[in-house]
This record gives sequence, C-alpha cells and structure tokens, in this order.
Amino acid sequence: MIRGGAGPETIRAKSRLARLNPDDMGIGIVSGSTSAVLDDLTFELKTAPGRIALRVIAPPSTPPILSAWRVKAVRVNGVDVTDSGVDVGGQGERGVAIELTNRWQQISGLVTDAKGGAVKDYVVILFAQDRLHWTAAGNRYFSIGRPSDDGRFKVATLPPGDYYAIALDRADPTEWDDPEFLDGLSRQASVFSLAQGETKTLALRLFSR
Repeated sequence: MIRGGAGPETIRAKSRLARLNPDDMGIGIVSGSTSAVLDDLTFELKTAPGRIALRVIAPPSTPPILSAWRVKAVRVNGVDVTDSGVDVGGQGERGVAIELTNRWQQISGLVTDAKGGAVKDYVVILFAQDRLHWTAAGNRYFSIGRPSDDGRFKVATLPPGDYYAIALDRADPTEWDDPEFLDGLSRQASVFSLAQGETKTLALRLFSR
C-alpha cells in the first residue's frame, strides 16, 4: 500500500502506479491501478511488494495544449524517485509527495535536406544525452516528432535536461530503446538543453538510413 499527498491542482486527478521490472529494457510497465486524489489532497494505492512507478492522470484542460498538469517530481520522504520508482515493502510506503507543473517544455522546428529545402516527410528522434536513461523503465527522456501540415514538428513531452535530436527519413519503432541504435544516432545528432518551461526551436538536417 502507498499513501501520499499531491499538490492543490491535482484535486480531480488520479494517481496511477505501474510495476517496474528491472530486467525490461525501456518499457518495464506490466500492470497498474489508479486511485483518485481525495479532497484533503491525499491518495492511497494498494499494491503487492515490489518496485513501483507513480504517475498522475490529470483531467483534460481547455485549451488542451500547454495548460494541462504533468508530474514534475515524485518524492518519498524528500528523496526524488520520479525515474527510479518506489521500492514498496511488506509494510507499504508512506511519505510520498507528487509535485505537478503546468510549465511544459516545448520543442519545435523544421527539417531541411542537403540543399536546404524543407522536408515534409520525416521522423525526429529526441533522446537524453545521459545514457542511463536509454534503458530506464518508463523512459520519460525520449520522444518522437513528426511533421504537421505546415511541415514543422512539435514536441511537448520531455522533462528538462540535455538531449540529442536527429531527423531521419524513416525509423523502426523496435529500435527506439536499443542502446546501440541510439549510440549510432548520437554521433550525428544535434545537441540541445531544455530548461523548465523553456520553448526551443531547432533546425535539423535530414539523414537517410
């Protein structure tokens, strides 16, 4: 059992847990349950012992672009366990605090070919410079961008950090959590950093596979 509290903007949200299997590479979520946050901003989740990742399912917002709430940090007795998860023993876990933010980070940009012409068909892969995130369960530090009708891509799911970005003419989703694949991309990718609430514009050149 996990007991904790959340910030005042989570009154209508639900806390979600997912079991993490340390042998999994990049995915690691095999089951989960949810519990509503109560009026006193507390929640209670029942689970078998093991390592658990906590997330929040926030209600839809209007407009739905950059005003919704997301998890900024999950702490247990002051220790950040957002990415590592919570080790729940037979006696359960208390002192869990979930912090949300509505200051999203946003990355957008254009992709051009070798002659400088705009490309309308591509996939942008964004991933952490920290290789420890490449195989982390429930990896938050990876995202995909695809062109909209105007040819630009937009990503608003990454937490603050240091990243690689590369535009490819095609990509196989089965490779996205492969460290060897990401290592190869890192040698050609652009690098950038993303601060809390920052909007970043990238200009990327298309690479063919």
